This record gives sequence, structure tokens and C-alpha cells, in this order.
Amino acid sequence: MKRYAPFLLVAAGIVGALWYFWPDVLSARKKRQDDLNSLLAKTDSQPPLTPSVSTPATPPTTPQTPPSTPA
Repeated sequence: MKRYAPFLLVAAGIVGALWYFWPDVLSARKKRQDDLNSLLAKTDSQPPLTPSVSTPATPPTTPQTPPSTPA
């Protein structure tokens, strides 16, 4: 038993810490999820960033030169 005492103490400390802090972890996780949901709800209610009048994209007109052929 003496041989395993340090491991048992460490395990008991970990279990005790989890027992003590687990409600805080769960509430922080719920708060983070609620914050994310409210942020997503805000961004969903905003109008899109695209302009209301869409103009067709025209490619720039550059003069096309034929490739030079060696004579």
C-alpha cells in the first residue's frame, strides 16, 4: 500500500478538483454556447453585404495580339 500511496493521492486530487470545478466548467460551456448562439442570431438578422443593385462583371478589354512566329 505504501508503494501506491503517491499515485492514489494524485488520483484523489484530480477527482477532487474535477468534483469541485466541474459545475464551473459546465456553466462556462453553456455561457459560451449561449454567447455563440446570440452572436449567430445577430449576424443572421443583418442584411447581406452584397450590393442591392448587381452589375454584371465585364472582363477588361485588352487588344489581343497574335503570337509572333519566327520567319
